[in-house]
Formats: sequence, C-alpha cells, structure tokens
Amino acid sequence: WCCRCHGYGAVDATIVPDSVAELSYADLDDTWLLTPMVVNQKGLVCEIKNSYEHGKDTGWLNGDHEGEKVIVLSTFKAMENYSSRCVIKWYDKPTADKLPNIPVQYLRPVIPDKNGSQVVILAGAQRGEDGIVRDIIGTDAIVELNRTHLIHEARVNKLCLQVPVDTA
Repeated sequence: WCCRCHGYGAVDATIVPDSVAELSYADLDDTWLLTPMVVNQKGLVCEIKNSYEHGKDTGWLNGDHEGEKVIVLSTFKAMENYSSRCVIKWYDKPTADKLPNIPVQYLRPVIPDKNGSQVVILAGAQRGEDGIVRDIIGTDAIVELNRTHLIHEARVNKLCLQVPVDTA
C-alpha cells in the first residue's frame, strides 16, 4: 500500500467486512488497558465481555450489560490483590445515570468500522499512539498517526475505536 495510489486525503465510509468481526483478541490479555502506553488514553470504546458470574469470578452487575458498548473515561491501576477499574459511560445511550466503575478484565476493544475513525493502536512499536483510519482493506488498516502524520499499517484487531470525551 502507498499513500499516492489510495488517496488517503479523501475519507470515504468503507465498512469493515464480516471476516474482521470474527478476528480474535486472544493475544490481548485482561489487563490490556493497563499497559503503560494505553493506560492514560481516554475515550476508548469498549464492549463489556464475560461480566457474568462464573467460578470464583463474581462478575459485574450480574452480567446484565453483557455485549453493550461503553466509553472509558479513565483507568485506575490498582496495587496487587486489588481490582484495577475504569470509569465509564455508555457509548450509545445518552443518560445522566452514573455507572459503577468496571474492572478492566471485562472490557474488550471495539474495532473501528469505517474510514475516518479515530483509533488507538494497541500493539507493536506504535502502541498507545492515536490516529485516524485512512483505509481498511480486509483485516488490515492504514492509520495516519496524529502526532507525526506518518502512515502506519496495522491489523484492525490491534486497534481500538476512540471518541472525544468531555473533559469538564
């Protein structure tokens, strides 16, 4: 891929193929939000997963919000033997209701689904960098890094959708 032949200056709404939705985050452990380059990122869009009670895990709110999307406002890295948590709000539900903090292990990144999406890179040398998706081809994405404007190629399952958050 190169910038000249794909016209990265133009942003069109390319939808991610179904095969991308099946990509696994198996190589991201439950503490992916706590990695040094990601922990301070705000506005990450995540899906609630495995939040129901199972084994010794008491879950989060009885698993009632399994599969719903939230926005991470901040992440608190706890000391050993305590649960690190995120302050969240609903992604697609406008409400003033305050949600309880959620343990980080119940959050999985949401893959961007169109060109022009703001993202954070979750793996590799650019981990923690934010950028804009310029093109999605199959399971790969071209991301323009915000800080340097360099073009970076990444698997879409190594990206997390990011939205602006009100800092007030």
